[in-house]
Amino acid sequence: MHCAIDLRVIAVAAWRQENIKPQIEKVFGRIGECAEVSEAQIFNVLQSLLWMSCVNSCPDCIEEYLPYQNLAKPSRGLLRLLLPPEMGIIDYGQSEWRKRIIDELATNYAVLLTCEQSQLPQCKEDVQALLLEKIEIGFQFFYPTIESVTRNGRIWDIELRIWEFTHG
Repeated sequence: MHCAIDLRVIAVAAWRQENIKPQIEKVFGRIGECAEVSEAQIFNVLQSLLWMSCVNSCPDCIEEYLPYQNLAKPSRGLLRLLLPPEMGIIDYGQSEWRKRIIDELATNYAVLLTCEQSQLPQCKEDVQALLLEKIEIGFQFFYPTIESVTRNGRIWDIELRIWEFTHG
């Protein structure tokens, strides 16, 4: 049975979670010196973070003029820079890196693999092999997927996830 919950409901409920509220307040504190953040602003930021197909808040929505609102403009890119990743980071080639990735995927469903530019050809081959490996979670098996590949200078970041648990 599949039950869909509207993103607006999740955004409202998330604000009332004790572990989420301080993080959102911290983000607004770092964005700018707002005397008071309204619930509408918080709702809009939370809802924008829940848009599954939106990689970066779309310019059409951000630039739309709303005469009765003065809201901070949400940006996923900015939030990613301000907040540390919520997943384990494993350096390619360190001892037992493959076992550590599998363990991280089996428990937290996401992991960030980093590698140097010089290691990239071999890393690509090893990641392709890893994508064919079943990860046991509970009594089921799942395959990892690549969520994103980004480059920062000479360092490559490969984000791996168990799709069924992070996008369900």
